[in-house]
Amino acid sequence: MRKHNYIIGTGYHARHDNGDALSWFYRIWEANTFKYADPFAVYVIATGDGRIPDQIRPEVYWVPILGDLGYIGDLLHGAKPYALSGYTVALFTLALLAYQNECDLVFKEQDALAFGPYIDTMYSEIGTHGCIFGKARSWSCAQSVMLILHSFLPEFVRLHLGTGPENVVANIGEEKMKRLEQQNPGSFCRFTFGVDRERPFDVKSPVWYGQKFTGAEMLDLRNAGLIEFNGDPPGGSSFTNCPNP
Repeated sequence: MRKHNYIIGTGYHARHDNGDALSWFYRIWEANTFKYADPFAVYVIATGDGRIPDQIRPEVYWVPILGDLGYIGDLLHGAKPYALSGYTVALFTLALLAYQNECDLVFKEQDALAFGPYIDTMYSEIGTHGCIFGKARSWSCAQSVMLILHSFLPEFVRLHLGTGPENVVANIGEEKMKRLEQQNPGSFCRFTFGVDRERPFDVKSPVWYGQKFTGAEMLDLRNAGLIEFNGDPPGGSSFTNCPNP
C-alpha cells in the first residue's frame, strides 16, 4: 500500500534539432522518477515533434498534443499570440488529470531530477496548505518541482487562471506563484530543500533537486552514483527547452 496517493506529471517538448538529446535525458528522468518515488501513475503532456522516447515504462501515460502554445519567452517577445504558455496549460491539464484520478499531483518538470525522499519531505512540510513549491535566492520562486493536494487542485487552477495573461513580465509563472502565495498564505508555502536552477549543488545532500543540468553536471551526477548512463551526454546540451525569458 502506498504511503501517499499521487501521480507525477510533467510536460515534454521536443523539436527536430534537440529531440535526440531530450529523448536521451528523458530515459534518465524516468529512471530517476521511479527510483525516488512510487506514484500511482506518471502522465506526460507531450508537444513538439510528437516522438515518444523508446521503451517507456507501462506506468507512464503519454498524452500527445498537436498544438504548441510556446514557452514564456515566446509570449513575452510576441512569437506566440497566446495568453498562457505551454508550461501553464500543461500544469492545468495535469492538475485536472490528478483530480480525476483521485490523486494529489507531484509536478516534476521535463528537465528536473530529484534525489532522496523529496516526496515525503514535501508531504511533511506542506502542513495544512494546499500547494508547496520551491524557494530561490535569485528570483521570485522555483516551480520545477511542486506538490498540490487533491482537495486543492480545482482551487489551484481557478486561482491561477485569475492571475492574467502571461505576455507581460509581471505575469511570468514565478511572479504569479509569488503573488498567489502572498495573497493566499494559508494555501501556498515553500519547501526547504534546493537547488532548482541555482548552483552549486551538493551531490551528498540527503534531499535535493535541480534542473537545467549541463553535460558536465550529468557526468558529476553519474560519478556520484546518482544516475546511470553509458558514454558521454549527447552534444554537451543543457537538456532543456526553456532558456530564461
